[in-house]
Amino acid sequence: MKTKNNLSAVTAALIESGSANIHKTVLTTLLIAITVIGITVKYAGADMVSMDSSFGPDTITHDTETGLKWLDVNLSTPYSYDEILIELEPGRTFAGYKLATDDEIKTFWQNAGINIGIIGSWATENFQPIVDLMALVGITTVGGGGPGIDWTTGHIKNRLGSGWVLVANIVADHNSPVTGMVSFGTVPSNNENDKHGSWLFAKPNLSGPSRQLLLLDD
Repeated sequence: MKTKNNLSAVTAALIESGSANIHKTVLTTLLIAITVIGITVKYAGADMVSMDSSFGPDTITHDTETGLKWLDVNLSTPYSYDEILIELEPGRTFAGYKLATDDEIKTFWQNAGINIGIIGSWATENFQPIVDLMALVGITTVGGGGPGIDWTTGHIKNRLGSGWVLVANIVADHNSPVTGMVSFGTVPSNNENDKHGSWLFAKPNLSGPSRQLLLLDD
């Protein structure tokens, strides 16, 4: 079985920084509940809850609007599209998870506060929601688009034919002026690449109990 990549020190630092800055200017209530482990980020339409799974601490992002539990994208970076389909089968590495469709990934992005009406375009309004989501689901390429431009890229369920498949991207450009972008691209279905993983989700009951830090805005 392939060895899954761990976050680099740079990625971990960026994620920690991103989590610390969530809603720092609009925070009005801080509630600490001692019953569940993780962080809950409250958006306009949904809470994004960081949870534990069999893959380790804080490896699941629970979208409370849909009930879906999203696995960190960087955990599946060793696998090509063809390989990930095998690893989703019973008894394999990601048994119990499903590969997201384009509609499911767009709904997830939208529930995280990202404007999906401007797919493929850089926008200042999408920078912070994308950085916040990266803090939850991981980054697959630090500086992948050049210095200060980070990517989270994953396969989605769509085989285009002739050996090509779709990937879905969230991109954060930390250079001034800061901007963010969501987009779709293509890769060969047999491409093993540590620069992209897969957008995988599960229905409830795959993650464990923990402590919860609830961040609320007005």
